[in-house]
Amino acid sequence: MLSELKEAILHYIPVFPIVLFVLSRYKMKIYDLKLYSTGRVYEGNGDSNLHFLACVVYTFLITGMVSAAGIPSVIDFGFRINYFNFNFIPFAVNGVSTNVLNVIMFVPFGFMLPIMWNEFESFKKTVEAGFLFSLFIEITQMFNFRATDVDDLMMNTLGTVIGFGIYYILFVKIFKNKSGKYSFRSKFRMGSSYKSVFYSGSEYVDLTVLTIVSYAIIGSLVRNYCFLFI
Repeated sequence: MLSELKEAILHYIPVFPIVLFVLSRYKMKIYDLKLYSTGRVYEGNGDSNLHFLACVVYTFLITGMVSAAGIPSVIDFGFRINYFNFNFIPFAVNGVSTNVLNVIMFVPFGFMLPIMWNEFESFKKTVEAGFLFSLFIEITQMFNFRATDVDDLMMNTLGTVIGFGIYYILFVKIFKNKSGKYSFRSKFRMGSSYKSVFYSGSEYVDLTVLTIVSYAIIGSLVRNYCFLFI
């Protein structure tokens, strides 16, 4: 696990300046809305600094996940699909340790989404996000000669379920205050009606795409051509 963490940190180093620049634009938009807009436009009482920090942690998490999963970069992307690397039979290939690691990898993902964004208060939407993200990883692995395995998809989705379960137990059942609001969790959330940087309508989508693209392009170039440092 320590080696995977070290690799995630090294891969995040070239991605971080891009992420930081874009997140700074998010923060300016948030402050503009807090200071100059009416209550009808700004929705939420979160702390923009905490939300900003949570976004940085989230982008680091995504970098670590795609790094561990080995999605193809611009350097090693290829169109020759090896059909022998497909496994559609559950529990036919992977051992217990591999399945456990695939579960653990997605637990923080399922935990962070409902903390950071209102749209993922729904169990269904959070699990769908975990399933689709895992499916994206498995599909991209077709193009870098790695195995595409149904076990990974199942275990990643299970990890998302467990992560959401931890969030639900902590912030809905245990730390919910008498007024019915989630005081601690609300500090990490900002209003849902401000426009995101890329205008996709979802900060979650913007940050996820930004991180993956930055990793696939910038991270891969640094990893391959600055090998003395990584």
